[in-house]
Amino acid sequence: MEKNNNSAENMTNNKGSERKKGKKGIIAVIVIAAVIVIALIVCWFMGVLGGISKSEAGDIACKQAGVQGKEYSLTSNKEFDDGRMIYDVTVSYDDTLYDFEILARNGNVINMETKKIGTGQENSDQAAPSQNDIGMDKAREIALSNVSGASEDSVKKMDVDTDHGKLVYEIEIVYDGMEYDFEIDGVTGDIISRGAESVHN
Repeated sequence: MEKNNNSAENMTNNKGSERKKGKKGIIAVIVIAAVIVIALIVCWFMGVLGGISKSEAGDIACKQAGVQGKEYSLTSNKEFDDGRMIYDVTVSYDDTLYDFEILARNGNVINMETKKIGTGQENSDQAAPSQNDIGMDKAREIALSNVSGASEDSVKKMDVDTDHGKLVYEIEIVYDGMEYDFEIDGVTGDIISRGAESVHN
């Protein structure tokens, strides 16, 4: 009789512990599912998942710059900035460089800067026209010719600046695990400085 009572007690205890384990398992699954859903929402909000493509970002920049249907050059780079994914898009047209920051999540333009290119400086802060400017396209071509195997898609950033009254093109190329930075004289086309480092640094 005692054996029967003990086995009945053991069965009851086993069923109780199985129920507890089952409830814990269900709670664990619910918690994991909730964490995954929250992570997906956060990734979407930051623009890591979904959002616009690189070509769509380029189209938005070209529309904003008003260069559609014209001959222009464009570079686009997707990067993580201030907790969100953005496209850094540079459009070069005629004598103007347009630099855009576009949210990857929804295509909103969050920043736009324009710079005049094809200008030099003569000991003043005011830009004066220079007929000898090589232009952004030529500067990019010079930089690419110094990175064997790189193509136009490898160009991640283009900028123009003045250094001690001299027009300087700044080109960033990422190719084969390396980042190359060039400063190119805007008049002579000479490479003022160059640097290379692993993208994993």
